[in-house]
Amino acid sequence: MVDLKFKLKFLWGSLVLLTILSTSTLAANRPPQLSPIGSKEILVGETLSFSLSAIDPDQDQIIFAGSGLPANSFLNPKTGLFSWTPEINQLGTYLFTFTARDNGSPRLSASETVPVRVVYRLAQQQKAWGLGLKETETIAETSSITDLYPKIKKIEIDGRAFSPSQTVFYTSENPKIKIQATSPYHIDKDAISVLLDGEKTEISPFSDVQTFGEEKKILSLTFMLSPKDLSLGKHILNLEIGNELGFSAQSLTLDVGKLRIVDKPLVFPVPFTPSPGKELNLQYSLSKNAEIEIYIVSSSGEIVKRLSASEGEEGGKEGLNKVGWDGKSEWGNYVGNGIYIATIISKADRDVLGKIKLVIY
Repeated sequence: MVDLKFKLKFLWGSLVLLTILSTSTLAANRPPQLSPIGSKEILVGETLSFSLSAIDPDQDQIIFAGSGLPANSFLNPKTGLFSWTPEINQLGTYLFTFTARDNGSPRLSASETVPVRVVYRLAQQQKAWGLGLKETETIAETSSITDLYPKIKKIEIDGRAFSPSQTVFYTSENPKIKIQATSPYHIDKDAISVLLDGEKTEISPFSDVQTFGEEKKILSLTFMLSPKDLSLGKHILNLEIGNELGFSAQSLTLDVGKLRIVDKPLVFPVPFTPSPGKELNLQYSLSKNAEIEIYIVSSSGEIVKRLSASEGEEGGKEGLNKVGWDGKSEWGNYVGNGIYIATIISKADRDVLGKIKLVIY
């Protein structure tokens, strides 16, 4: 800015500019310089605290401000002191913009956008009850609140694992359902809901409970359902498990019907070489207890061996079964090399439940 000073002289009836006496220049206002802050990371429940620092080349007064700041944070506009103690529901990554503004003319400013990551960590310098971890180990770390929701880790029905990709699970009239839930934060026992066909279902006392810290927060637990005398047809089971942050849900369909093999029957080892002390294992899962017969048939159609299992015993029990065969025929000799078929039959109605290919070599 240029300041001009003039000397004026009046003549008769006129105004005449005679001389420019002097000139001076006023310096333009310059913005403040904000010291770099850099990204920050803070654990839930701990306090993030730092001071903003700025200098003004014109010695103007500086006022600090911030945008995008949480309601429970504090920024002193004069000293630049910022502090924040994030709560558990404030997990995530934030972008805070801090500004230093002078009082010059015009008012100028400098800003920096600072990434701040809020982390939940379980748990250094503590020991998880029942988990056998040393004090310096970390069990879990996340900045996503949904990671802290309880999750249904495993569902077993009559000893068979349920996969979320399954739409229907074949079972008996009296299934035994085992459910395991986990959370790196906490499971609220009172936030567990089990509905079968829309009706609240009784669950067993909790078992395998793993807790953490002085508050004994529950990280894992297991419980059982044992519905009785389900009618033939499909039944909808809805599970919800939660805590104060949120919940997870799982829905599955139980199909109660006639005796059947569920999942794919397996055989091992393949190939099998009969010899003393060796055994071939047939593995299959039944939807209910039943008397079972297994015919092992050669490629020529000859029945070389008959195996049987009583209802409720290994080979004829609801759930997973393993039946062994030593490779000997009905006549006590080892069968020859070749392809054989093991046919699994319901003794009560002679229905063929499944077939397994055997390789003897």
